[in-house]
Order: sequence, then C-alpha cells, then structure tokens
Amino acid sequence: PPTPTVDRSKLDAALADAQKALDEATVSVDGSDIAPDKTWVTEADKAPLQSAIALAGLAFTQDEVDDAVAELKSAMADFAAAHKYGTKIDKPVDPDDPNPPSGGGGGGSSTPAISGTTITVKGKEQTSSTVGQLTDNQASALTSNAAKSGKDIEVTVSAADDATDVELNVSTKALKNMAAKTDVALVVKTPFGDARLPNASLADLGAESAKGVNVTVEKAENGLKVTVTVGGKTVETLDGGVTAVTDASVNGSVAYQVTADGEKLIKLSYVEDGKLYANLPGSGEIVVKDNTKTFRDVEDNWAKPAIDFAASRELFNGVNELDFAPNQAMTRAMLVTVLYRLEGAKSGAASKFADVPADSWYTEAVAWANAEGIVSGKSETLFAPNDDITREQLATILYRYATKLCGMSELTEDNGLLDDFSDMSAVSDFAVAGMEWCVAEGVIGGRGDNTLAPGGFASRAEVATMLMRFVKAII
Repeated sequence: PPTPTVDRSKLDAALADAQKALDEATVSVDGSDIAPDKTWVTEADKAPLQSAIALAGLAFTQDEVDDAVAELKSAMADFAAAHKYGTKIDKPVDPDDPNPPSGGGGGGSSTPAISGTTITVKGKEQTSSTVGQLTDNQASALTSNAAKSGKDIEVTVSAADDATDVELNVSTKALKNMAAKTDVALVVKTPFGDARLPNASLADLGAESAKGVNVTVEKAENGLKVTVTVGGKTVETLDGGVTAVTDASVNGSVAYQVTADGEKLIKLSYVEDGKLYANLPGSGEIVVKDNTKTFRDVEDNWAKPAIDFAASRELFNGVNELDFAPNQAMTRAMLVTVLYRLEGAKSGAASKFADVPADSWYTEAVAWANAEGIVSGKSETLFAPNDDITREQLATILYRYATKLCGMSELTEDNGLLDDFSDMSAVSDFAVAGMEWCVAEGVIGGRGDNTLAPGGFASRAEVATMLMRFVKAII
C-alpha cells in the first residue's frame, strides 16, 4: 500500500523556534554575573527542551508528529517560565535610591522596579509568531501592585506593526498567585487586539499541573483568534472564559464565534471607544460584522446607542419592522425573554404558572428564569406575564442573573450607595440588594431629579440601557 503523507510543517517550525530559544538564552550559575534587566537560565533549565527536540527527531507517523509538536510547545512554555532576572551590581548602592539593585546571587530574585499594574515585555521574532515572556518576578511585582490598586494587570507584548501572531508565555505558578491574591484580570495586549482573562480563568489555569501557559492573539480575517494552551494542549473552556478585544466601527458591530458548525452570534459583547469586547468560553475565533438594525423612532432618542446594542445582538425586536417603541413599558414576559436570549439557553420545559400558556412565545423563557431562581411569580400559581416591570424589579432580576449565572459576588452588607437618593426609603425590602448592586456596577442611575424611582415602570429604552451596562459589568 502507498505510504501515508505526513505533514511535518508545524513540527519543523516548532523545532526551529525551540532551537532558537536555546541559542538565544544566556546561561548562568546563579545570575550574579547577569545585569538586572537581562534574563538567564541554568543548564538544567535547558535540559527538558533539549530532550523534547531529540525525541521529536524520532517522530515518523502523523500522530507521532502531532504529539511531538504538543510536547515541544509544552517544553517551550516551561523553558520560558524558567527565565530569571540577573542580580549583577555594576555600581555602588545609593542609600537614597528608592529602588536599589539587589545582588549577590539569590537565584535571580531581582527585577526592574514596577510601580503599577502595566508592563511591556519585548517580543522575540520566531518562525511562526512573536513571543514575549512574563517572568515570575515581573508577575509577582504586578500582582502585589494590583492587590493594592484593584486594577487589571496589563501586559503588552511589543511586536512589529505587521505582526499577525503574538504570544505571551507565563507560568501557572504566576497565574495561581494572581488569582489567589487579587480579584483582577490579566490582559494580554498586542498591536492588533487583546485577550482578557478574568480572575476565575486565572484560577483555572493556575490549578493546572503543567508549568507554562501560552496566550496567543492572532489576527484573523475581519476578526481575532485567541488561543490559550497549557502543556501544549489547547484550552477549550475556562471558568471565566476569555474576552477578545478588537476594532469595531459602529455601535451595531457584533461578534460571531467561528465554530465547526458555522458562525454563532455572541450576545455577550459590547462596543466602547471603537473597540468590540466579546466573551468566549475559552480559546476561540471571532468575526466582526455590522448587524445594525434601523428604526425610524430612535434616531434622536437619548438611548439610541443602547437600542443599537440590544437590537444588533437580537435581544430585542422592534414592535414592527420600522419602530422600536422606546417609550413603551417592558412587561415581565418581555424581560425574561430578553434574558433567555442573552443566556442563549434552551429550556423546552413547561411553565408551572397557570397564567402562562403552554404554547406562548415566552413559555420557555419563564420556565427557564424561574428554574434558575432569577424570577419568581406574583404567587405560587401566577406569573403575571403582562404586568409592566418596575425599575426595582428589573434591578433585582439582573442582580440575581449576575450572582446565580455569572459568578458575581452577592452583597453581604449595605454599601450605602442608595443614601444619596432622595427616595431611597421607597425601595422595597426585597429590592435593596439588587438596587445597591446595580448602582455600584453603574447599571442603574437616578432619573435626573436625584430619585431612583424604584416603583416607576421601566421603558424599553431604559431596559436596553441597563442591559448594555449590565453586559459591560459581567464581562
């Protein structure tokens, strides 16, 4: 029989990158002969990568070649994480210097002073991508600063303007430390797009047994591809997901996730300052398209950006093809249907409420929302689907959605944020936590006269606005 064709292109590229990394690494015994702004490794650090290169030479079948590529990527990530900063002192220490260099060995514990939560690491051109490395020392300093400030950790990988594939290497130890000591995210920034890993995702990656994590941001046609690998294996899902950030021209720009079954609209996304933020479950690729819906009654409406947001993500429909009816009140049935679409849920369950027909357009949404604990009925048997939703009911429902389905923390005490509103005493007891959370997250504000109007009915325009702010808060 004919010999099967074996594609070795990825293996050849991985071998070239691995050999280049070894050739460019500076070897030291303890780092005391290396400048504080340079990195070094030991001969022992090089050994696993050298072994992976040798074993890759024994790969002949396609399966063996693919396994060798994965092993090389894993060894490369571990090798990157093993780099340490030097501790050589070239001048006497100034006693008045607030950031004096440290020396005398210590295994490379010194690192250039980092005063905030942002850093730029130098990207090195490799065969298939530009690779930057965040050392454990750098990560530790950034984590310490982030714990104090509460600001996200931002790592920019410097790359040429025409770069299309940029990768950051970081150790699982560093990510575990970030997750344990802060509540912030790690943002990997490149010239053409960013990847944001929420704290829950950092905890997920930090729990892995492999030593190194690679976050790759790749320019795609009309979009962006983000790949997270641990030990050379692609991570498909993470507890907090991954937010891909790329350019967008209009408020109606939306992201579609590229899947084996085609393109899927990502409803958890928003546009701000010319950038589109789209939530992915893990590694994935997005395509950006203009899905703007035009309504004749919103062109001059104060809530037009929010209406564009809701309609383009197909959370709301117009009341007809031409009109959105921004001032029309939102009913309870309408609201749970919007959240059902936002979640992308599939229920198929029947509602337990007597006033929710089995074949209505909102039946599954009501059943889903009630089962998830997001909404309850007006009684054990009645849901009141056609009742208009009040602002405090809306805030409470969004708060429950955030804490029950999005991993947001519940409020455990009064945050005092309602005290500034003249009608705060009008907030119902059941709605206090929801209103406080929505005010804290910027989801809801006063109506212009220093009132919350908790019992006022929420219009479709107001719901669209609160929903847009809500998505920004939970991504």
